[in-house]
Amino acid sequence: MADWIDEVDRIDKSLHRLGVPAAVRMKATAEIMDILARAEKAKRDRAQLVLEAVNACKGDVRKAAREVGWSKSTCYAELQNRSKVA
Repeated sequence: MADWIDEVDRIDKSLHRLGVPAAVRMKATAEIMDILARAEKAKRDRAQLVLEAVNACKGDVRKAAREVGWSKSTCYAELQNRSKVA
């Protein structure tokens, strides 16, 4: 399960404990869930872009960074983040 789903559950439970009506709680958590889901997708897309560029450049991260217009440190960071998730 994604971390953002756990976060939405936590927020929903907190709002419930505070006595926020269900209709308001559901609308708020739906909006938060949508925002966090889009952010997660953008993060995956960014990591995928780096991975594809590195593969196309036969593992040359510096060349891949030039191809996508990023610094090599940004590409290395994305690859490192991806390896932590895998």
